[in-house]
Amino acid sequence: MIYEDLRERIGVRADFRGRRVTPLAFRRKGRVHRLRQVAARWEERQGGRRLLYFSCLDDAGDLYQLHFDAVEVSWHLDAVQVAADPVPFGRARPADPRRSPSPGRPVPAERGRPGAP
Repeated sequence: MIYEDLRERIGVRADFRGRRVTPLAFRRKGRVHRLRQVAARWEERQGGRRLLYFSCLDDAGDLYQLHFDAVEVSWHLDAVQVAADPVPFGRARPADPRRSPSPGRPVPAERGRPGAP
């Protein structure tokens, strides 16, 4: 795993329901990173500042540490831990050969089967 300390201000799309904040995605260097799981969350105080921290996983298995400054109303990317061998979040389902490769396009019939050319 590769760890990088960043400390960058970023734009974040988040869900603010009730008193709970959940980051959903963030933009960094023109790329949108969709977050699949909040692995941990904690709160710290620095003087009069309330900082909400989040440790989040993306589809590639990379771990990001973000924080929200409630006084400045700003988001920051503190660090990233990149997986050496990217593993997608969850497990990919094997392709079903009976399904169309894309919506609206039929699967070609196999030779020798009824209805095949």
